[in-house]
Amino acid sequence: MTLSPLNKPAGTRKARHLPFAQKPQGGAMVALTTELFMPKTVDCPAPLLIWLGADALSDRAVNPKGPQRLAEILTRKGVALAAPRLRTTAEEADLPDATIEALSRLAPQKDPSADPDLCNFAAIAATEDVCALMEFVARKGAEFGLSGQIVLAGASMGAGLAFNVAVAAPHLGLKRPDPVGVLSYSGTCAWPSLYEPDRLRVFALHNPTDTRMPIGPIRAMADGDPLFELVESMEQAHGSLGLWPEETALQALTRIQTRVMNWCAD
Repeated sequence: MTLSPLNKPAGTRKARHLPFAQKPQGGAMVALTTELFMPKTVDCPAPLLIWLGADALSDRAVNPKGPQRLAEILTRKGVALAAPRLRTTAEEADLPDATIEALSRLAPQKDPSADPDLCNFAAIAATEDVCALMEFVARKGAEFGLSGQIVLAGASMGAGLAFNVAVAAPHLGLKRPDPVGVLSYSGTCAWPSLYEPDRLRVFALHNPTDTRMPIGPIRAMADGDPLFELVESMEQAHGSLGLWPEETALQALTRIQTRVMNWCAD
């Protein structure tokens, strides 16, 4: 596969529409693909940040320009970024029977404040898809210079999807390697009671007055867990990576880069 330079000063290369799995949708098998941004010069295998944007559960096509700026910052320090296209219109028939049964068993544990769109069949299919990408990285990542270390990151519904993968996937019977951590921006978790302290690094930025994604489940998971860092900012806009409106994009993105590097260095 030919990897084209994205930004010469930053030293970024990319693989467009990289296939990582085949999954059923609407009675047919569809190819799942991801945009993959990688360091141009690799001194050692790169950890991977899987970015799940606010529209990760919508049927909008992945726009590589969205995560491009973050990729330019990350790749300077040897971190790769993937922005996958997921099955966002999947239905019950597209999921394995065992997954549907497991989802039914988890229904009583769903947080009442959780957005229903994080728990429907399409969201669970998207959760399965991210797990498939993580499995692909475990099998084939070395061919692309990846270390196999994975951080999940997302904003709004994408952050909720990241928690689906990190927290709920094992209870749904979905296989995936353990992520190093989760970065959540105005996110939530549909099943906070499934969260196990001291097992996962988490950074969550949340406006406590945010009504689109109530902070309750995030506070419940952060309570008493030294690996869960929760920053509450009254000035944070929903889904924003910045702590306050005047913070520059470079400052916010550099904070992500530093945290991923520190997590993956431990």
